[in-house]
Amino acid sequence: MSTAAPAPAPGRDSRSLPAAYWEPLWAGGRRYRQVCTAEKQLMAEHLGPGKGRPALDIGSGDSALARHLHHELGYRTTGIDCSASAVALAAAHDATPGPGPGEGPAWQCLDITTADLTALAHPAYALITCRLVYQWIDDKPA
Repeated sequence: MSTAAPAPAPGRDSRSLPAAYWEPLWAGGRRYRQVCTAEKQLMAEHLGPGKGRPALDIGSGDSALARHLHHELGYRTTGIDCSASAVALAAAHDATPGPGPGEGPAWQCLDITTADLTALAHPAYALITCRLVYQWIDDKPA
Protein backbone atom coordinates (compact mmCIF):
# COMPACT_ATOMS: atom_id res chain seq x y z
CA MET A 1 0.00 0.00 0.00
CA SER A 2 1.29 3.45 -0.87
CA THR A 3 1.88 6.02 1.88
CA ALA A 4 1.22 8.89 -0.51
CA ALA A 5 -1.67 11.07 0.53
CA PRO A 6 -4.34 11.99 -1.99
CA ALA A 7 -3.75 15.26 -3.76
CA PRO A 8 -6.06 18.05 -2.64
CA ALA A 9 -8.50 19.49 -5.11
CA PRO A 10 -7.35 22.62 -6.96
CA GLY A 11 -7.55 25.63 -4.66
CA ARG A 12 -7.59 23.50 -1.47
CA ASP A 13 -4.73 22.29 0.68
CA SER A 14 -4.44 19.21 2.87
CA ARG A 15 -5.70 21.09 5.94
CA SER A 16 -9.23 21.16 4.56
CA LEU A 17 -9.33 17.36 4.07
CA PRO A 18 -8.55 15.89 7.52
CA ALA A 19 -9.66 12.25 7.33
CA ALA A 20 -9.16 11.90 3.57
CA TYR A 21 -5.60 13.18 3.92
CA TRP A 22 -4.46 11.45 7.13
CA GLU A 23 -6.10 8.01 6.88
CA PRO A 24 -3.98 6.73 3.95
CA LEU A 25 -0.81 7.95 5.69
CA TRP A 26 -1.56 6.14 8.97
CA ALA A 27 -2.90 3.04 7.20
CA GLY A 28 0.20 2.96 5.01
CA GLY A 29 2.59 2.86 7.97
CA ARG A 30 3.54 6.52 8.32
CA ARG A 31 4.50 7.46 11.88
CA TYR A 32 5.25 10.80 13.50
CA ARG A 33 7.59 12.17 16.13
CA GLN A 34 7.24 10.76 19.64
CA VAL A 35 7.09 13.00 22.73
CA CYS A 36 10.66 14.02 23.57
CA THR A 37 12.30 14.50 26.98
CA ALA A 38 12.15 18.31 26.74
CA GLU A 39 8.38 18.19 26.06
CA LYS A 40 7.85 15.83 28.98
CA GLN A 41 9.81 18.14 31.26
CA LEU A 42 7.81 21.20 30.17
CA MET A 43 4.53 19.36 30.76
CA ALA A 44 5.63 18.25 34.22
CA GLU A 45 6.61 21.84 35.09
CA HIS A 46 3.57 23.61 33.63
CA LEU A 47 0.74 21.09 33.92
CA GLY A 48 1.52 19.34 37.17
CA PRO A 49 -0.32 16.24 38.33
CA GLY A 50 -3.59 15.43 36.57
CA LYS A 51 -5.20 13.95 39.70
CA GLY A 52 -7.70 12.04 37.57
CA ARG A 53 -9.09 15.16 35.91
CA PRO A 54 -10.26 14.70 32.30
CA ALA A 55 -7.91 15.60 29.45
CA LEU A 56 -8.59 15.61 25.71
CA ASP A 57 -5.80 15.04 23.18
CA ILE A 58 -6.96 16.21 19.75
CA GLY A 59 -5.23 14.46 16.85
CA SER A 60 -3.73 11.86 19.14
CA GLY A 61 -2.36 9.75 16.31
CA ASP A 62 -0.88 6.52 17.65
CA SER A 63 -1.05 7.80 21.24
CA ALA A 64 2.30 9.22 22.40
CA LEU A 65 0.98 12.37 24.08
CA ALA A 66 -2.33 10.93 25.32
CA ARG A 67 -0.55 7.99 26.96
CA HIS A 68 1.99 10.33 28.61
CA LEU A 69 -0.80 12.52 30.02
CA HIS A 70 -2.66 9.46 31.25
CA HIS A 71 0.08 7.22 32.62
CA GLU A 72 2.78 9.70 33.64
CA LEU A 73 0.83 12.81 34.68
CA GLY A 74 -2.33 11.14 35.96
CA TYR A 75 -5.03 12.67 33.76
CA ARG A 76 -8.08 10.62 32.72
CA THR A 77 -7.31 11.04 29.04
CA THR A 78 -9.39 10.69 25.91
CA GLY A 79 -7.47 10.63 22.63
CA ILE A 80 -9.28 11.48 19.41
CA ASP A 81 -8.12 11.35 15.81
CA CYS A 82 -9.90 11.61 12.45
CA SER A 83 -7.97 8.55 11.21
CA ALA A 84 -9.48 5.17 12.13
CA SER A 85 -6.06 3.56 11.54
CA ALA A 86 -4.37 5.91 14.03
CA VAL A 87 -7.06 5.19 16.65
CA ALA A 88 -6.62 1.44 16.10
CA LEU A 89 -2.85 1.79 16.62
CA ALA A 90 -3.42 3.76 19.82
CA ALA A 91 -5.91 1.22 21.16
CA ALA A 92 -3.53 -1.64 20.30
CA HIS A 93 -1.06 -0.29 22.89
CA ASP A 94 -3.61 -1.16 25.57
CA ALA A 95 -3.88 -4.72 24.24
CA THR A 96 -0.21 -5.41 25.04
CA PRO A 97 0.94 -6.65 28.48
CA GLY A 98 0.79 -3.94 31.10
CA PRO A 99 -2.13 -2.08 32.64
CA GLY A 100 -5.39 -3.99 32.68
CA PRO A 101 -8.52 -3.16 30.66
CA GLY A 102 -9.97 0.23 31.41
CA GLU A 103 -6.72 1.57 32.81
CA GLY A 104 -5.46 3.19 29.63
CA PRO A 105 -6.74 6.27 27.79
CA ALA A 106 -10.09 6.15 26.01
CA TRP A 107 -9.93 6.37 22.20
CA GLN A 108 -12.42 7.82 19.72
CA CYS A 109 -12.32 8.22 15.96
CA LEU A 110 -13.62 11.75 15.63
CA ASP A 111 -12.81 14.79 13.48
CA ILE A 112 -12.81 17.75 15.87
CA THR A 113 -13.57 20.17 13.01
CA THR A 114 -16.74 18.46 11.76
CA ALA A 115 -18.06 16.10 14.45
CA ASP A 116 -20.88 16.55 16.91
CA LEU A 117 -18.83 17.36 20.01
CA THR A 118 -21.47 15.89 22.30
CA ALA A 119 -19.97 12.54 21.20
CA LEU A 120 -16.90 13.32 23.33
CA ALA A 121 -16.45 11.30 26.52
CA HIS A 122 -16.88 14.34 28.82
CA PRO A 123 -18.79 17.63 28.54
CA ALA A 124 -15.71 19.59 29.75
CA TYR A 125 -11.96 19.00 30.12
CA ALA A 126 -9.37 20.30 32.55
CA LEU A 127 -6.76 20.09 29.78
CA ILE A 128 -7.01 20.05 25.98
CA THR A 129 -3.93 19.38 23.88
CA CYS A 130 -3.37 19.35 20.12
CA ARG A 131 0.33 18.67 19.60
CA LEU A 132 1.39 18.74 15.94
CA VAL A 133 -2.26 19.37 15.01
CA TYR A 134 -3.13 23.02 15.63
CA GLN A 135 -1.61 24.16 12.34
CA TRP A 136 -4.02 21.86 10.46
CA ILE A 137 -7.17 23.32 12.03
CA ASP A 138 -8.66 25.88 9.65
CA ASP A 139 -11.17 27.50 12.04
CA LYS A 140 -9.00 28.02 15.11
CA PRO A 141 -11.41 30.32 17.01
CA ALA A 142 -14.17 27.69 16.78
